[in-house]
Amino acid sequence: MTTYQTNSTKEELERWYEALRSGEYKQGTQNLCNLDEEFCCLGVYHDVNGDEDWETGENGTCWSAGKLRAVNLSIISTVSMLPVSVMPYDIQLLLSYKNDRENMSLRQIADWAEPRLLPK
Repeated sequence: MTTYQTNSTKEELERWYEALRSGEYKQGTQNLCNLDEEFCCLGVYHDVNGDEDWETGENGTCWSAGKLRAVNLSIISTVSMLPVSVMPYDIQLLLSYKNDRENMSLRQIADWAEPRLLPK
């Protein structure tokens, strides 16, 4: 099994896995969060580890504020992503693909990611 080095602490990853499995988040695609409060797996990461509330952005998307401010990588992807200081983009693209294209549930993403993503 391939493992991936993140820039996240063990505690941040554990909070994220717990939230992904909690059933408290309605899953969405293409954006970290939208106005219908649908979250992609990376949006859940921000929601449990971010230091600020969500801000409304373009086209009804929610953008984060503070240290986890989202970036739009529309040049290489149609999804919003977290800063590379949180998690390298290659890992985020892989997770986005599992969320948006493979239609894995948030719980399935947690089960896939937990043995593969390594804390800093």
